[in-house]
Amino acid sequence: MKRRLYKWTPLALALMLAMPAVAATFGDGVTAYSLQQYETAHKIWLELAEAGDGQAQYRLAELYEFGFGIEQDSAKAAQWYLRAAEGGDGQAQLAYAYLLLGGRGTEENKAEAAVWFRRAARKGNAKAQFELATLYFLGEGVDKNLREALRWFEMARANFPGVADRNRTADILERLKVMLEEEPES
Repeated sequence: MKRRLYKWTPLALALMLAMPAVAATFGDGVTAYSLQQYETAHKIWLELAEAGDGQAQYRLAELYEFGFGIEQDSAKAAQWYLRAAEGGDGQAQLAYAYLLLGGRGTEENKAEAAVWFRRAARKGNAKAQFELATLYFLGEGVDKNLREALRWFEMARANFPGVADRNRTADILERLKVMLEEEPES
């Protein structure tokens, strides 16, 4: 019996070496992250992100933005958020807009931030709708337009899941409606 096993061992070893390694999945990265194995999550997500996986690009950007398991790097975070945002990821669009708004990891650009807030807002993202409304209200990055601000604040109020955010937005809407009533007709 021993002799027989010995004969098959080189064949078994050759077959195992010939088999392709199983690639890690996005879920493997999530598991590593949840176990606070950030370096492992980084390695997994970096490989997937470079291959074009939008979820991995977004999560990799978060690792860079907050410095989990790697050195914090706002510029790399901005690059990965942008790649995911360009791929249509609404959360990445929102995150990239915030970086542009504050000039973190990229040059401050409120007009470009408004573009990315709008893209995320059109997907029903209440935070993006609120931020876009604020830009219209203040006239930052876009022409000041109280009616457009009202429209986006109303959408944000309808889409916010939390009562506190809906109530805060409702208060802003009431004040904005008063301002619009007092505004002279053009």
